[in-house]
Amino acid sequence: MNGTASSDSLTSTTAQATITIRDVNDSPPSFNKKEYEVSLQENTAPGTPLPLDMNVTDHDVGINSKFSLRLDDVSGVFEVEPKYVNGFSQVNIRVGNGTLDYENPNQRKFIVLVIAEETDTKPKLSSTATITITVLDANDNKPMFEISKKRCGDNLRLKDVLVSGLANHEL
Repeated sequence: MNGTASSDSLTSTTAQATITIRDVNDSPPSFNKKEYEVSLQENTAPGTPLPLDMNVTDHDVGINSKFSLRLDDVSGVFEVEPKYVNGFSQVNIRVGNGTLDYENPNQRKFIVLVIAEETDTKPKLSSTATITITVLDANDNKPMFEISKKRCGDNLRLKDVLVSGLANHEL
C-alpha cells in the first residue's frame, strides 16, 4: 500500500488484518555434527547407550518437521532411539542385539550411518551422520594351557616327572 496517514475520519479507516504465513518444506532434518567417534569395551552390556552428544533438528513446522530415524548398520548390533521425531530430539544409539567380541577381527570397528528422513512430505528431505565405533579389548578370556608330556628315562621317580606347558591367551 502506498499513501500517507490521514487524520480525517471521513476519508480514512482502520481495520485489523490477519496474515498467515505457510511453511515451505525447505529444511531437511540435520544433526548437530556430521561425524561421531566413540570407543567402548567389548563387554558392554546390551541396552547400554553410546556416549554421544547427538541431536537432530528440522527447522520446518507442522507436518514438514516430522521425520524418522533409522540406522544403516550391516552388523545389526546397534539400535537408534527414538524412531520418530517432531521437530527436535536427542538421539540415543544403544548396543542392541548380540554381544561385542574384540577377539573377532570383524567386530573391532563398526561404521554406522544414522539417517533422518521426513515422513509426511514430498519430496522427503533427509540427512545423515556417521558414527565410527571402536571396540576395545577386555580381559574376558581365561588363559588356556597346552600341555605335553615327555617320556623320560626309567630311573625317574614320580616326583621327578617333568611337565612342559605353554600359556595361550588370545588377544
